[in-house]
Amino acid sequence: MNWSEMPEFFEVDLTESFVLGWNISRDSVVFQLEVLLCQGHAMYHEPKPNEWACFHPGTLVFREVQMLAGLPDQSKVRPFIDAAGEYDYGHIDTLSWVGNAFGLSGDFGDVWITAKDVCLVLNPT
Repeated sequence: MNWSEMPEFFEVDLTESFVLGWNISRDSVVFQLEVLLCQGHAMYHEPKPNEWACFHPGTLVFREVQMLAGLPDQSKVRPFIDAAGEYDYGHIDTLSWVGNAFGLSGDFGDVWITAKDVCLVLNPT
């Protein structure tokens, strides 16, 4: 299954969202994101003057992780720096899964995760 087939990703574009970092704990992997929201999303707002689209902070959470491979330590990945001096680690190019096996790729690398599930959590406004 591809991420775009999941209801919680309705009117969200992960491929244009920015990865701001990630945390690995004993049983979860969490990616901090600036999520691109499309016009039909309930939390959509007009883009800020310095932005080309509506971005909203959120997290991509893999819960009850049993296996993680390919995700480097964040300190070993060189971030991109935009004109405003803000750091990011690129975009999520792919996110797909079969059962509880997830494949994720982006400028940070190719990652494989076995987890109970994944969810997108948007921060309250």
